[in-house]
Amino acid sequence: AWQNALRVNTIVQNADSSVVLAATAYGLLRSEDFGVTWDALSLLTSPGQVSIRALDIDPTDANKLYYVAGFTFYRSTDAGATWTTQRLPTSRETRTLIVDPSAKDVLYIGVATPVKS
Repeated sequence: AWQNALRVNTIVQNADSSVVLAATAYGLLRSEDFGVTWDALSLLTSPGQVSIRALDIDPTDANKLYYVAGFTFYRSTDAGATWTTQRLPTSRETRTLIVDPSAKDVLYIGVATPVKS
């Protein structure tokens, strides 16, 4: 049903693993039954338009989702029903995104090192 959904870039879960998010070449997929069934999240971009390689979910509030595509940071507080965006102040590709487990309002973003010629 979802073209290229089997090409998974990253996968994350909440603290009890009941909610799982997968960043695929199609877009974001969400499971609320430990990965048995999946639903596509509605994004601001068309399916397959952007590559999502950095993704995380608040471990204690599965409604809070975060991802980076290109140089844009996306945030949802309602399980992906709506999104806010912010341009990142870097020209490096984001590789990872982590919610601080002890301070939920702190996110860490890891970027790629520049390629030396």
